[in-house]
Amino acid sequence: MTTTSLVASGTGKPAVTKTALPESLKRLIADGFSFGDTPPPWRVPDKLPATDLIQSGIGTVEASLVPVDIETAKVIILKLADTFPTFGAISKLQEKHRTETWLAANKDLPSDLWVQAYLSCARSPSLKRMPTPGEFRAFVAPQFERRKRDLARLQAMLAASTGVAAAKAEAAKKPAPPPDTEQAKLRVLIRSAKMLGQWDVAQERENRLAELEGGRAPEVFVKPKAPAPVSTLGPERRPEIDIWKLPVSDWMTPAEKVHVLRGHASSMRRLGPSRYADWLDDEADKIEGVVITDIAEAS
Repeated sequence: MTTTSLVASGTGKPAVTKTALPESLKRLIADGFSFGDTPPPWRVPDKLPATDLIQSGIGTVEASLVPVDIETAKVIILKLADTFPTFGAISKLQEKHRTETWLAANKDLPSDLWVQAYLSCARSPSLKRMPTPGEFRAFVAPQFERRKRDLARLQAMLAASTGVAAAKAEAAKKPAPPPDTEQAKLRVLIRSAKMLGQWDVAQERENRLAELEGGRAPEVFVKPKAPAPVSTLGPERRPEIDIWKLPVSDWMTPAEKVHVLRGHASSMRRLGPSRYADWLDDEADKIEGVVITDIAEAS
């Protein structure tokens, strides 16, 4: 017995054919892969397909979630009663109450899942009696929940896609940037020349800009005077500041002190003439003079 013949036998309508989603959409709404653990939570993909494709997928899933019509449900309930043995005949009132109970429990299931659940009941080797509405629903509950999940994920993708499209439309409404005119270029070049200290170049470009702007009087750029150099080496004679302290320690030998002083003086002179370096050499000469005097007296 096919799905079409089963449903058509009671309603005269062909069974609803479920259109499959494109594989590209299936991959986007599927759960993430995991090695036996709980799959990671689904999130909207960074790269979304075309909005038309998402809307088509939503229409497909919504069509697969259309609730069963009452006549189709009645046919399947009667076939369940015919398939499984019952204890005696039931009255019309009992049959009415049974149908109402089944519809109250499962009227949200679509027609194709009603048919699938019926076939699963009929094929079950362990089911020896007519199933309850809950047992009937359990056969197709995972598929039904999966369809609702797919619809929610497609709707989330559509919302994101619509938001991106709206942002692009809003950006398109913004005024276009000013044209790349010669005046705009000159203003940028003037700022750059002033930052680099190229005052003559900046003045030439300012003069040209003034001509383009209707012959206005150009702004005159004056090169700022450089501040007077401040010596960090101190006055001619030694002041009481840290920079003029001897870079030696008491625990050094005289030869070590002379070596350190000569090295510092040489390093200072690499930057130019230095009174501080001269003073270090003088101090080194004094230490050497004391050493020579001590050696002479000892001999």
